[in-house]
Amino acid sequence: RPPEVEVRRLALITLGPVVPFVDGATVAGVAIRPLIEQLRNDDAELRRTAAYGLGQVGCRVGKEALTLLAVEPLMRAVHDGDAETRVHAANSLGGIAQALPTETARRVVIQPLLAELKHEDLGTRAEAAEALKRVAWTLNDAAPFDLLAQPLMDALRGQDLAVRREAAST
Repeated sequence: RPPEVEVRRLALITLGPVVPFVDGATVAGVAIRPLIEQLRNDDAELRRTAAYGLGQVGCRVGKEALTLLAVEPLMRAVHDGDAETRVHAANSLGGIAQALPTETARRVVIQPLLAELKHEDLGTRAEAAEALKRVAWTLNDAAPFDLLAQPLMDALRGQDLAVRREAAST
């Protein structure tokens, strides 16, 4: 691994903890946009780190518009060719949905996670179920529960213990 790739990975890791201490425009320019760019990197480890970092930043930024910048790229990342990137993206979507201030914004995250319950990779399915659980615990109205009920019941009937466990605990 070239040293510059490792330096870039370490720089991405440090973005999350500094977010609460900077203003919104700086967060978008210094943290969110560079992390989004790294989701397209050829190096799988950088994509994994970026997916994880977007969740960390999205949970801490405290501004809905900035947080929503991360949602669409993470939705694409749940279909990444690398399983760990998919898992981090699904988990980050769950964390972001939990941090968003409005029910409508949280629902923006539910659809891609529901699709991931049918993914061929077990880790991705389990992480999507975990992320959906995080979302479900934060919702205050019945409409999203109607959306979640059938896919989670289907997951309960699946063969994968980890996915069934997460679906059951929702």
